[in-house]
Amino acid sequence: MEMVRLKCDFLNGIDIGAIGSKGGLSLGWKGNALVSFRSYSLFHVDADIHDTENGETWRLTGFYGNPDERFRRDSWDLLNLLGHNQSVPWLVIGDFNKIISYSEKKVGRLRFERQMAVFRNVLEVCSLYDLGFVGKWFTWERGRFFSTNIRERLDRVVVSCHSYNRILGLEGENGRWIYQPEEMLQVALKHFGYLFTVLKSVHDKRVLDLVEQRITTSMNEDLLKPFTKDEIWLAIKSMAPLKAPGINGFPALFYQRHWHIVGDEISSYYMDVLNGKIKMSEINKTHLVLIPKVEKLKNLSQFRPISLCTVLYKIITKVLVDCMSPMLGHCIDVTQGTFIPGRHISDNTLIAYEVLHSLKMKKKSKRGNFALKLHMSKAYDRVE
Repeated sequence: MEMVRLKCDFLNGIDIGAIGSKGGLSLGWKGNALVSFRSYSLFHVDADIHDTENGETWRLTGFYGNPDERFRRDSWDLLNLLGHNQSVPWLVIGDFNKIISYSEKKVGRLRFERQMAVFRNVLEVCSLYDLGFVGKWFTWERGRFFSTNIRERLDRVVVSCHSYNRILGLEGENGRWIYQPEEMLQVALKHFGYLFTVLKSVHDKRVLDLVEQRITTSMNEDLLKPFTKDEIWLAIKSMAPLKAPGINGFPALFYQRHWHIVGDEISSYYMDVLNGKIKMSEINKTHLVLIPKVEKLKNLSQFRPISLCTVLYKIITKVLVDCMSPMLGHCIDVTQGTFIPGRHISDNTLIAYEVLHSLKMKKKSKRGNFALKLHMSKAYDRVE
């Protein structure tokens, strides 16, 4: 393990050898972080990270679940022990050697539900939440042939509920820095209140009259058809099972697994909403999460707001998207390079490069050419 760490240019670290061909842990670091070890064993490395850039201290645990099912309970007892009296932001990363639901396994012998329930329970007791993933869903596989290829999601990153990034200060309108939570809250309310408030505008009917009609009579008839229970189930079945569930805490997996129990009641509610019989204000709630656009943040305009809606709300939007998708290609101009099946935003980037290259190569011409760079708010900042 030490050789691997040094080859990766991590001069400082701790290495724990493997047990035969299984296991092995290594924690290496360089740069701006100071590390204080709490404890370590054959199955974990636990340390406090003192970040010198922002003065924050957080906890990092590298974890390896016992590969032998007979001793898996010892792994969960260890994680429970590590989580006792936890007081600082905590991140746990590693190979847990266990899935939390059947959706995390493809092909092969099914895991026992009670074993997965024990893993879910220990994460809940420790207040640890899965951060999700980028890239491939499965992190482990075995078998060269398609019929015998087994894939599972055994590796993951989980964090304590207070481990998410916190805003310690903001630059006010007059350039004065604000550090008090109440003052920062008022700044945020003012900023996003303006951002998400529709401006009063006068629509010119003459402009709308110039818009070409693209929706045919048959398309309109399809759009006006009453929604059905089958459309709702298809929307739920196609959703990612474990993406952020939102305020109510139920992921799409809950509805996918228990549709035979809740399907009739859920479908009845959705059809009343979609067919205009009731309003959806009860489920139209969201968590607003701020994603940094730059490294060193000063004000709220440097964050990208993302709304984490409830799964109940997402199901309705998914049904509407599935209904409208076949028509979008007919009524949206070809210059729109994304959100339409078969089109890619990268196409516009390539066109821009080609245009600029053409202007650069055209040294002499009777007619002048120029490129105009416009400074506009991003589409995700404001849409009117």
